[in-house]
Amino acid sequence: MGIVMCNQKTRAVLYWSDIFADVVPAPVITCAMSFGGSSSFNSLIASAIPGTQNACEALACCSSGELWQFYCSPSGIQLNKVHQNIQSLSSHPKELVLVNLLGARDIRDQ
Repeated sequence: MGIVMCNQKTRAVLYWSDIFADVVPAPVITCAMSFGGSSSFNSLIASAIPGTQNACEALACCSSGELWQFYCSPSGIQLNKVHQNIQSLSSHPKELVLVNLLGARDIRDQ
């Protein structure tokens, strides 16, 4: 079981891959702030990826409307700005928007 945490103001994301291991691995860290923008995260949702071990994906939404996708693994965190202004997508069903955004820009395939 892993843990994903973020700092709301600095947009730093931290991932511990296996907190119940006999020897707990060091966390991996990335900072979305260094990729542009100055707004803070409003929310973060993370989920394990079925069929993988010690990996998860997370979505974070910023106060400016940016939506970020994170792929977290013991080797590091890959991030991708999925959309500049998620508020402009409000006319679409949320489930379809998330499936489309995650399916169309899956950062694991890059």
